[in-house]
Amino acid sequence: MTRFLRMIFWLSVFVSWTAVPSLAQQRYELRVALQDASRFAKVEGDTVPRDILWNLDRGPRESDSGRGSEGEPALPSGTHAEASLFARRLWAFADRALSADGKLLVFSKDVAGDRELFTCMPDGSGEERLTEDPARDVQPSWSMDRKRVVFCREVGDLMQPFVVDVREKVSRRLLVFDGQVRMPHFVPGNRGFVCLVEPADRKRRGKLPPLRDLIHVEREGAEPRVVLAAKSIWDHAVSPDGTRVVVSIDSSVLVIDLASGAILLDRSTRQIDPSAHAHTARSFCWRPDGGVLAFHLGFLGGRMAGTVMRGDHEVYVLELDEADDAAVIGARVRTLSLGAVCKRDARLVPRIIRWERRR
Repeated sequence: MTRFLRMIFWLSVFVSWTAVPSLAQQRYELRVALQDASRFAKVEGDTVPRDILWNLDRGPRESDSGRGSEGEPALPSGTHAEASLFARRLWAFADRALSADGKLLVFSKDVAGDRELFTCMPDGSGEERLTEDPARDVQPSWSMDRKRVVFCREVGDLMQPFVVDVREKVSRRLLVFDGQVRMPHFVPGNRGFVCLVEPADRKRRGKLPPLRDLIHVEREGAEPRVVLAAKSIWDHAVSPDGTRVVVSIDSSVLVIDLASGAILLDRSTRQIDPSAHAHTARSFCWRPDGGVLAFHLGFLGGRMAGTVMRGDHEVYVLELDEADDAAVIGARVRTLSLGAVCKRDARLVPRIIRWERRR
């Protein structure tokens, strides 16, 4: 009898183990927040654009109450719907980040003319102040375990990287750099952080920012290592496994090996979309398995009010293909048009892109 029970136990363990799908087998859905610049709402004293969540796989995502914000009726099924308070709060702040597990939001908010960091739950409840300093605190980013937030703090005339412990609410400086530091992000696996830097001797290029370096600081106190030097970098994002970083430079998307600095993929925006003649990639989002990137394209030049351009209402998905040579990867591009959702309205454009595990 005991032997029979043991067999049943191990059989159940085997079935449970084999029933759990691998990360590569799990399915994800792509969600996009569309910013409507023509309408504004008051959120915690800040005047911010209202946003609309659109699920590219399942269609519109209705607000929890079934009605639009401020008592307005929800839009009919088949069109887009107003996002809930959570969605508007999540996407509206210029400096905000959602944790990797989607359970906490960190954002920068005006407090008596100063910018401080706060955290809250996805439904907007449980707001807590994270930093309290006379200097401005902006551009926050989470660690994978949600225990720390890396951000930029204004020190004199320079933005410098700091980290704050979420529980203790104690912040400290990570690096002293002679120049501006932008967009710090932790590297998964406790492998330090990456950020963009503008050395003090580099000047602005007319209306454009100075050429920037992408640097990697592997641990506190270590010397920064330049991954990509003197490029017009607009955005970047580290892969979920911490081995690669995607970088947006003028009219190109680069995927770089973080350890060696080798460029694994170089795609011009014209190769991504033949009509993207003066565009750059924005709002990178890695799928959690690291095999797919989603982003949108932003036009770098000026335009007349109300003008709609290619890339305004499109989201691009880059599916990476590992080649036999590990030093080279290929990619396939899929274009997901939001034109029908946006109704060709220049005021309604993608703002945030996010992968979520399909339920």
